[in-house]
Amino acid sequence: MSLNLNELLWEKLIQIQNTLLLDDTGMGKLLDLSQESFSLMKQRKGALELGQLDVLTNQVGISMNQLFSESLDLNQIRNLYFGNEYTLPRKYDFAKFSKSRTIINCLTYIEMKFGSEFRNTILRELQVDPRFFDSPDRQMNIGVLRDLCSLLAKFGMKEADFINMGKMSYFVNKEEGLGKDLGSHSNVIDLFADICENHSDKFDQNFDYFITKCEKDGISIGSKPTELALDYLDVKEVGSSLTCITKLGVFGSFPHYLNFLRSYAIKTKCMRQGDNIYEYKIFYTS
Repeated sequence: MSLNLNELLWEKLIQIQNTLLLDDTGMGKLLDLSQESFSLMKQRKGALELGQLDVLTNQVGISMNQLFSESLDLNQIRNLYFGNEYTLPRKYDFAKFSKSRTIINCLTYIEMKFGSEFRNTILRELQVDPRFFDSPDRQMNIGVLRDLCSLLAKFGMKEADFINMGKMSYFVNKEEGLGKDLGSHSNVIDLFADICENHSDKFDQNFDYFITKCEKDGISIGSKPTELALDYLDVKEVGSSLTCITKLGVFGSFPHYLNFLRSYAIKTKCMRQGDNIYEYKIFYTS
């Protein structure tokens, strides 16, 4: 096997590993290798035996030619591996008032900051089929975001990281239809009025959002859990303190669509601290 062909093979193997969210133990099993052997081979880009590749191709449902093809269909491999039908874990499969758009933004940040292996580790911990994040409009329980944030905190993520993770909303959406709609406004007040009235449900249907103040140095947005979310979730509080911190990044990034690239948000009211609403003040300067 030539060096170039071997490099191509390992590129494909790592793509398959990432697509299937496999750690080295799981990927090793697909090649009939122990975790130790696979990890060492991956580190060295070692030559694999044809028999090992045959085991892999049989298990993921592709031919040897397809494995080396430039047009390797990773989505098809994923569908064959996970099955055509997929469901959320039961704990996330009710009161589905959250959109996958927010999780996609978070996963994009995680992969950029910490790498694809860490992203895959998080998804394995959540036990959510990765295909739920192929579209920004899939619905799920807010527990996915809550548990994602909790896991990230356990892995050592700091408050600044959660805010930056929220800011990823702008970078993911700015060239999409939603981003172009938000960027069409002439001023920040109209932008937030449109977000609260017409676009908030593209992110989150657990809360109602509304403008509370318009001041010279910024605009304040209030939010309150909907009665429907409280009833279906059967909780007194929706989300967590970490999801609120992530929201600071999301709110702070909205003026970016109008080129206020230094904008940021702070929390001024919190229902967890006895206030009757959550409130976020967004500061923006040109």
